[in-house]
Amino acid sequence: MSSVTETTKTLNAKKSMIYPTTADKNTRYEVNEMASGWEESVESSSYGVARFGIDLPEGWTAHLHPEGAVYYVNAKLRTVTNTHIQDGVQYQRLCDAISEIQNTISNLEWPLPPDYEIHLQLDTDSDKCGYYVVDHDKQLEFWFEDVHSFKDLDLWRVSSRANLNYKLQEHYWCHVEYYPHRSVSKRLRLELFSFLRYCKTDILTSMVSTYPYEPELCEELIKSIDLPDEACDNTFYTCAIARIWRGIALHKFQHYYGETYARLNLDKRRLMEEPKPNSLLIKLGFLMLFNMPQSLQNDLELLYLDGLVLAKNWRRFSLKIHKMWKMACLQSMFLIISNGILLITGRTFLSIYPGLASLAFAATGLYSGFNLLEHYNEAENYSSETALSHLHKWLFRGYAKLAFVYALPKALVGWSIILLTTEVLGLAFEKTNFYLIYILGALLALATIIHCLRKLISWITNIAHGKKSASRGCSNV
Repeated sequence: MSSVTETTKTLNAKKSMIYPTTADKNTRYEVNEMASGWEESVESSSYGVARFGIDLPEGWTAHLHPEGAVYYVNAKLRTVTNTHIQDGVQYQRLCDAISEIQNTISNLEWPLPPDYEIHLQLDTDSDKCGYYVVDHDKQLEFWFEDVHSFKDLDLWRVSSRANLNYKLQEHYWCHVEYYPHRSVSKRLRLELFSFLRYCKTDILTSMVSTYPYEPELCEELIKSIDLPDEACDNTFYTCAIARIWRGIALHKFQHYYGETYARLNLDKRRLMEEPKPNSLLIKLGFLMLFNMPQSLQNDLELLYLDGLVLAKNWRRFSLKIHKMWKMACLQSMFLIISNGILLITGRTFLSIYPGLASLAFAATGLYSGFNLLEHYNEAENYSSETALSHLHKWLFRGYAKLAFVYALPKALVGWSIILLTTEVLGLAFEKTNFYLIYILGALLALATIIHCLRKLISWITNIAHGKKSASRGCSNV
């Protein structure tokens, strides 16, 4: 039996206070304590006394995070915590957890890494204490007992142990971001520069790059962290470096970095099943809208590829549909004015009824386009989490329905234009008494409209299927 398993049994044999957790479950952003105003006298003898040097237990030092949070480090015990150790009750609970941790370490039969650090986090609603350990040399998170990636740590979609390591690496950088009292090595800084430069180049030369940052953002990040060595040994710089590394580690985990099934193109599925084909009713609905929703449905499915949403891709899509809706609103206003003028001169049903229908379609297109613009007013600024949440809500309803709504303003403009053309032809025929020309012209107009509709549907369908075949090669820059 392995020593790790023996340690696990030892922990389970008695009522353990500690339990494994992860760095991204830190409660530092969930503090609900409230500040209140008070008066306090300032003694002359207090001048020069350090803020964090007061009433700290022996061996502990206080550190201030760049965001303003206070955390505590015990270098001898290799322990870090955000527990308020100046509170006697909390400190005693923390000491109990440390004692249990030390007993666990003494019973280990496998060597700990040379440079490790333990994080302890007391539960606010129980007597338990969560813990994890980080290896600074390998940039990994680990525990003193066997843990299950999903049951114990709530880590899902792990495909292999190597893939799991990138998630644990993300947690490591999360830890460094929250507790930046140690500087990042020059080797890791230089590696980060190389990664960001390649990320920028890859995005500039490929339309299906999996990297999450825009080229402009990569350039800004490089400039902000490209500092002399003497300017890198501080908590501000360490926190910034760790936050960037955290995003990169998450990228490697999500795209199966180093695996035989690594996602090299953003439009390649690796996890989820292919979308189900649309029903006949939906296909008929798409046809009534000139098949415009099909392209939008394809875009939405690619945005939510394997349950991942990149903020940069969502922004591009938002700009595209905003532009489409704005144009549809302008065209609808023009059609409403045109129909209003033409209806005054109409005399028969051939011009009046198509004019009224065209007016109704244009008004509906204006209303739907305006409402979509209002509802998605801030869509261009959505974070990846917000966009993910929005698209996830429509996953089971079906993106076909959402695409139908998105395409409605533009499609209604198309129908309004067709009816406006019929109205104009009707007005022209009302000015002549040649009934043969009247009938032939009507038939010709109808045949032309049908032919144009077929061509339009065929053209849009080809574009929808063709534009998704982009390869990983270089784009025209």
